[in-house]
Parts: sequence; C-alpha cells; structure tokens
Amino acid sequence: MIANKKMARVFAKHAETKGIEFQDNNTRICESAVSTDMGNVSHVVPSIQPEYFIGAQFPNVNHTPGFTAVAGSSKAQEYSLKIAECMALTVLDLMMDPDLLSKVKIEFEANPNRSYHKYCRQAGK
Repeated sequence: MIANKKMARVFAKHAETKGIEFQDNNTRICESAVSTDMGNVSHVVPSIQPEYFIGAQFPNVNHTPGFTAVAGSSKAQEYSLKIAECMALTVLDLMMDPDLLSKVKIEFEANPNRSYHKYCRQAGK
C-alpha cells in the first residue's frame, strides 16, 4: 500500500475535527507491507487506507470471529460513519482545490515505489 501523504494529511485534518484521536499522535502516514486490493489500487491512483478503531479489544483483533462480531455492532457503525464522513470531506477538498489535487498527483507520480502502474490497464483503454 502506497499511502499518499498529502492526501492522508487532509484526511487527518478532518478526522481531528471530528474528535478522532490518532494512536500515539501518529496519523499512520506510512507505507504498509500487508497484502490488500487497495495496495494494488495505490500503484495506479493516489490512495489512502485509513485504519480506525471500531470498539474491538484484544483478543478480538482483525480477521477473528470476535472482531467480526464487534464490526456488526451499532457502536462500530458509528465509528465507521464518522470515518466515511472524513473520507468524503477529503474527496470534496480534492475536488474543490485544484492546487491541492495537483500536489497530491505530483507526490503520487514522484513515488519510486510505484511498480505495477505500467502493467495496469486504464479504464476505457
């Protein structure tokens, strides 16, 4: 996963205004080594993949039945809707601010870790 740092900062700004706290004050603006479909997408377009708290506590970590049960709770839905709003506001900022969008694209194009983009077929081509 190639996280676009400029886009992640915009997301973090919105998250903080909604009262979302980042663990250790770290907005997790980093490269990820896990395997996800989003990781593939991030080689083709600027991307972020926010990770967030849904109320699950150890031992109910991701990919466990306990986590699945927590994920279906009303409280988890509240957290998820708050994150979705922050993501939508991030997209709105990018659409409304051509300079910001340009900076996001420049960072993306300059990233030397983009290895799959030349093999991916663009939509409509």
